[in-house]
Amino acid sequence: MKLQRLLIALSLYAVSSLPAIADPIQCSETEKQTNITNNHIILFSSYNGPIKSVTMTSTIPHDGRFKALKGEIHFDECGKLLKNSTSMQEYFEGNVETNLIRTLPNNPSVIRYQFQIKNAYGSHSIYMQETYHKDEQNRFNKKVIQYYANDGALLDTITSQFDYKDGRIIKETSKSSDPTTKTITTEYIYSPQGKLQSVIEDGKINVEYQYDLEGKVVTQSNYIKGVNGEDKAFITTCLEWDKFANCSKEELESTIKFNDKVINFSKALLHNEFIYYE
Repeated sequence: MKLQRLLIALSLYAVSSLPAIADPIQCSETEKQTNITNNHIILFSSYNGPIKSVTMTSTIPHDGRFKALKGEIHFDECGKLLKNSTSMQEYFEGNVETNLIRTLPNNPSVIRYQFQIKNAYGSHSIYMQETYHKDEQNRFNKKVIQYYANDGALLDTITSQFDYKDGRIIKETSKSSDPTTKTITTEYIYSPQGKLQSVIEDGKINVEYQYDLEGKVVTQSNYIKGVNGEDKAFITTCLEWDKFANCSKEELESTIKFNDKVINFSKALLHNEFIYYE
């Protein structure tokens, strides 16, 4: 749900230089469901219809902390994630600029981010690499996150294992390489219709969804802890849907709290352009 670059159309030619038409990818419903489950783990979002790509742009007010939000996602005909590229730029108190930059956009199973903090005196970066591993059923069964300092020194490694039930991920167990830290358990909760309702980490909600009677996502709420201990909330509310009930326009509202005191509230409009397989 985020993106900004047009797809490059690739033409296939036979040796005789006559155009050849590639056969559509064949896959079973089980394979499609596995891809949907894998996408939930990485994207925390799911889409309807024969979706090929999503491109996200944004309209940002001048008085908020957001300065740029954009992204791009590609899928194959079976729903397998091919590309996931997102970036966010924002300014915080004291004219501090933070940039979250995706540095390896073409391999969705290996995610690299640069978290950059800048002010008038210079900049500092922390790097994160997130690698997903699959089991014999093509499901993600392990995730390894590595954090690096600005000088390249490894700060921490967190290894997560995924548990499944009825084809859906239900639990994630994460352990740091630091032996003094405790194991973190994350639960994935679904509605009776099989839609992801919430993601709960050690008893605290990280992600939460609200659906209308037709099953369309109305709001998605993400809650994270910032690098300085601040609490960040990102809540998107869908304003318009397309013909496949995917959200084409949504409002983002974000609040930052420190010691339960609101220190920033910002908004943005997100525009999602969907392209579908015929």
